[in-house]
Amino acid sequence: MLALICAAGAGFSVRFYSQDIKDNRAAAGRILEELSSRADAARMETARRRAALEQQRQVNERLSEFVAAWNDFMAEYGERGTFNAKKAKRMRQAWSALESANLWSK
Repeated sequence: MLALICAAGAGFSVRFYSQDIKDNRAAAGRILEELSSRADAARMETARRRAALEQQRQVNERLSEFVAAWNDFMAEYGERGTFNAKKAKRMRQAWSALESANLWSK
């Protein structure tokens, strides 16, 4: 390590040259790489959370569609005592959409 001490007024200043500059640049590069990797990890975690929230929203939406179709079907069946094929078909389609969405946790 090469250092030069200069008298400046009442105090001293130390200037480091050559190898220290290279070492400092390398250390700064490592710090920047680590910060970048932490930022990337934070971005990936944020993206993972967003994807999980979107998946949860889709499950809730499709489940709500099925429940609405079920309630509609059962309300008519309870009131009239008849089987409405169109409402049963709507209920079946809502259930199929829920099943085929591949939104369930593994």
